[in-house]
Amino acid sequence: NSSFLRAPAGSGEAEDSLWELSEQVASRRRQQFQSLLSVLKVSDRSASESASSVVSASASSPSSSSSPPSSQLPSPAPESACPCPAPPSSYSTFLSLLESSDTNSLGCFSSHEAFLLPYEEAMTREYNGKFYDTSGHFLWVGDRTRQLDHAHIQFCQGIRNPIGVKVGPTAKPEEIVEICRTLNPDNIPGKVVLITRLGAARASRLLPPVIKATQAAGVRAVWLCDPMHGNTQVTPEGKKRRCFTDMLKEVLVTFDTHLQCQSHLGGVHLELTGEHVFECIEGSESHGGAGEETFEAFCDPRLNYTQALEMAFEFAQHIQSKSSQTEDLDRSARVGRDAN
Repeated sequence: NSSFLRAPAGSGEAEDSLWELSEQVASRRRQQFQSLLSVLKVSDRSASESASSVVSASASSPSSSSSPPSSQLPSPAPESACPCPAPPSSYSTFLSLLESSDTNSLGCFSSHEAFLLPYEEAMTREYNGKFYDTSGHFLWVGDRTRQLDHAHIQFCQGIRNPIGVKVGPTAKPEEIVEICRTLNPDNIPGKVVLITRLGAARASRLLPPVIKATQAAGVRAVWLCDPMHGNTQVTPEGKKRRCFTDMLKEVLVTFDTHLQCQSHLGGVHLELTGEHVFECIEGSESHGGAGEETFEAFCDPRLNYTQALEMAFEFAQHIQSKSSQTEDLDRSARVGRDAN
């Protein structure tokens, strides 16, 4: 029941303006969604036509050593196409899922860091004897504000929202266990989300002790990987930069580490935008200093829509390559449960 999120009767002008602004933002997001969908359709059509042309050229060639006529070569994709590495079949499946969704009835879920406590307190409401922070559905505590004896953890301890906790390189395994117990004394699945942001070079070394500590303590938490913040660099000019290959590496290493520890990576935390920007280097559309010209973020560099899709498809392909290992792990787990 989400009635506590609805505007109360007789709202003032300020609240009315807030709701109007929310509608404007939602309308813009729907327009961006439709724009992205149209780009994906162009790319999918180009990929399918290219694949058909290659098959046709191969069939008509007299020998494998001879080159097909130029008229039979696949046409290059238009500049607006999204150069994602997924095969046409996977791409078509993805498009069908998007098209099957009613963008006018999609639920809007809000998430942000619970950083400014006066704001969060002002947005907190009591409902059926329990307190909810209505500024967002899912809130998280940052890596710099997750101290057990500080105000952010104490505030989040008192609300019923699911709470995320950023886990950076300085996090100690026993500290993370105590944070989970403080935020979730009843050990409810899904209440606490541990969001690791360790960096591509440190994830394989720092993550296993944290996973094993939570397993030994019986802590039930959802695991997410944030590959953005642990891979932020600062240029000599003082500008923040993120490398696409480093971020992708951390996602893949984190997934493999969970697999090795018989744990489960539940998701990925990305910062992205539908705008045509180049803020992260070494992605499918990032090259050289292009990010210098189109850096529009107020704070940290974001993935553009093409880079975000590329990362998603690369991750999906990695999961598929590990599917046999995952099946063996699941089979072993079932045997262990049956034995107990």
